[in-house]
Amino acid sequence: MQKVLSIFSWIISIIFHPLGMPTLGCILYVLCYSVPVFHETAFFTVPQVILPVFELFYLLPLVLCLFYGVFFMKKANFDNKHHRLMLLFIIDIAYTISFFNGSIMQFFRTYLLLCIITIFIANLITYFWRISLHTIGMGGLLGLLASFYLEEPLFYTFAIELIPFFIILSGLVGTSRLYLKAHTPLQIYAGYAVGFFTIFLGMCFLKYL
Repeated sequence: MQKVLSIFSWIISIIFHPLGMPTLGCILYVLCYSVPVFHETAFFTVPQVILPVFELFYLLPLVLCLFYGVFFMKKANFDNKHHRLMLLFIIDIAYTISFFNGSIMQFFRTYLLLCIITIFIANLITYFWRISLHTIGMGGLLGLLASFYLEEPLFYTFAIELIPFFIILSGLVGTSRLYLKAHTPLQIYAGYAVGFFTIFLGMCFLKYL
């Protein structure tokens, strides 16, 4: 039974890895805004809108992190903390460069900018203390959905329906990280708080600039 739970926890951790959160957040953005924004756009064009985000905010940093892992992690005289800091730095640089790519829709830019800021904050915290990046990602998704409450009713109707599901999913991710003994409860809760409030307050603030 313990082996099954361990495998299940690893599967959850991989599926909801922090690298995938910007892409998933943009998908939620499209779903919650689909009626007022994409009413003249055929459904089959939506993947084309998401594809640049997936390539630049998931595949690019993934390749760079794998490159670093293969060629440097075993050779560099760093401990796990320094490797973690370096990987976060690589991801944030990749995100920042990708942010200025012309193929990224303006529609997503506020959220993606906040993802860059969130990773930067995570890197600062990680320098002093190990925080859960998985729960930062899940907290950020909840913060994004919660920020839709400031929009017109037509915009946030779908977000209201998704929030309970993502609260349960967030609990599942946090529990999985605890079961794998990757983090302490405080690190889990701190991750949720950082992710949620950075994205939620950022969306609320930048929306009115």
